Amino acid sequence: MPSGLSPFWLLTWSLWSVVVYLDRRREPRDWRWVISLVAMVAVAVITFDSMREANLRFALLSGLAAAVILAWGVRSIRAQHRANETGAWAEAHEFSALSLQPQPAEATLPDDLKRLPIFSRGSLARTEGLVERREPHGGRVLVFRHAVRRQMALHGPSGIEAYGTAVAIYRPESALPLFAVRPEGLFPWFDGGPIGERVAVQPHSRFAAAYSLFGDEPRNLRALFSDSITTAISEKPGWIIQGEGAWVVALYFDRSENLMSLKTSSLRVVRPVKLAEHVGLSLSLLNQIAMAASRPMRRDAEVA
Repeated sequence: MPSGLSPFWLLTWSLWSVVVYLDRRREPRDWRWVISLVAMVAVAVITFDSMREANLRFALLSGLAAAVILAWGVRSIRAQHRANETGAWAEAHEFSALSLQPQPAEATLPDDLKRLPIFSRGSLARTEGLVERREPHGGRVLVFRHAVRRQMALHGPSGIEAYGTAVAIYRPESALPLFAVRPEGLFPWFDGGPIGERVAVQPHSRFAAAYSLFGDEPRNLRALFSDSITTAISEKPGWIIQGEGAWVVALYFDRSENLMSLKTSSLRVVRPVKLAEHVGLSLSLLNQIAMAASRPMRRDAEVA
């Protein structure tokens, strides 16, 4: 190895060793590993001649490489910390950890669930902190953080990322028509946009003032969303709920107080210390909807 490269390789490979240690559980095929290695080799080649003497070019390029590697290391530490917190929460609340580290949603979510528009509309979807609780009669509860990129004006070809905590339930006895409950004024990039046609439910009610209901079966949806269900949803103004078949899922939207607020509107990401309360509220709503869509009840509604 030429002596001129020694300072660069000493710096970059020392930092890389730290990253490898902190990130040792990451999948070996993670594309970021490949890019970082290629970047280090490229910097070494570009600065081969100039590194014979200490100069600004060497300092800038090696400093940039070190900053990138250090940033990935910090990100890895934070991801591992979140995974540890989520795993501890799952164990304390009778959940099983399925996939705590960030993984493509295509590989982690059940097929029927990931087909819902809130998960399927967009690109580069991933999950993190995925935990599950099995319930009697084949029921399931999934809690996870979901991220997906969607197109939005002024954000370039890669779009903008929607990232939030999702609570989903599976009830084999349910037969939900495809539907979406959306807060009024919600931008499409948060949840993928409306589904089907708008369904009129209880005009002049609190629900109608705060939410819109969309779906392909207006008659069934009007029967499904009774006064008790719409009242329960309208008690808080930010629920985003979608469902079809045996699955129904909820996320929560935190709206900015005003245009001058430092806190922007976003999907809610729930920390483990507040996760039990959030899951409890979500399950209360989702179970009401799933029970109303049980197969015997839906057949009776269709016959009527």
